[in-house]
Amino acid sequence: MHCIRRRHLPGVLGALLVLVGPAAGPAQTSTPPLAVRPVAPSGPAVEGQEAEGLIRRIDPVARTITLDNGEEYFVPAGIGNVAELRPGALVKLRFGIDGGRNFATALQVQR
Repeated sequence: MHCIRRRHLPGVLGALLVLVGPAAGPAQTSTPPLAVRPVAPSGPAVEGQEAEGLIRRIDPVARTITLDNGEEYFVPAGIGNVAELRPGALVKLRFGIDGGRNFATALQVQR
């Protein structure tokens, strides 16, 4: 068996660090195949959000409004009468997110 001399020791250790270094590098940031992908939080954790904007589209059957920010909001019957809203109206609303869907908890037409 051949001994490693002291003068070669720093070079050998350096080579080992180079070989081991990439294995100890930063963690992967992508989601591995077949893994459950993260979803946006929903429920009480994201209630109390606020939005303000012009109404671009109204769907009275689905009870939704789309603002100029491109987001769609469900307006429950107890919150506002969708039939009374008009495109172009400036509204301010509080909303929550449930199952990825925005739902209004308060709606106010701005004058």
